[in-house]
Formats: sequence, structure tokens, C-alpha cells
Amino acid sequence: MTVTLGPEGARFVTGAGFKSDPLDWSETRHLAVSPGPARSGFAPLKGPEAAGDPTGCGDVWGATLLARLLRGDRLQPAMIEANRIATKNVGHRGVSGLHEHLMDPDPQVHS
Repeated sequence: MTVTLGPEGARFVTGAGFKSDPLDWSETRHLAVSPGPARSGFAPLKGPEAAGDPTGCGDVWGATLLARLLRGDRLQPAMIEANRIATKNVGHRGVSGLHEHLMDPDPQVHS
């Protein structure tokens, strides 16, 4: 389970059988509530808090998290990257040009 906390970053809780690799999920989904210690953690927001329009940030966060997990990232690093991209989303209003904005290493270039 993941919970986004806006400028506070994000937190997660996993069951004892959780594996970050989505290719293992079909084999381990029944282990999500298996006996054993749960694991929890925090994915901090790196950098300054962004001002702007938060509309769609959760969608961007979730899509980035899944993409990074599919790429092979572990859960916490994937969440940190999702925080970074969702923060970039705050600086863009609407959906027109959003892809270019999120891909641009310097969001000020297209503001």
C-alpha cells in the first residue's frame, strides 16, 4: 500500500511476501497478507516544494511508480522518482504539452 502525502513525500507498507518486481506479483499476490513482519517506509520529496496546480499529480505519481517498477526499480527508489515527476506536474497547468513538460530536464525552459 502506498500513500502520497503531497509536499511531505509518500509512505508505504508492504506485507512480508511483497516483492518489488511486478513480474513476481502473480506468483506472490497471495503472500501480501502472509504471516511475518510487515515492512514500512518513507519516500521523501527531494528538493523544494513546488507551487502551482496539483490537478493530476496523483495520476502522474501512480503512472511513474508503475513505470519505474516495470523498469526494475525497487519500491522506495521508484516512489522517490514518482515524487519528483509529480512535483514537476504541479508546475504545469492542464494537459496540453504535459508530456513535454515532464520530460524536460529544465521546466523553466517551456514556462
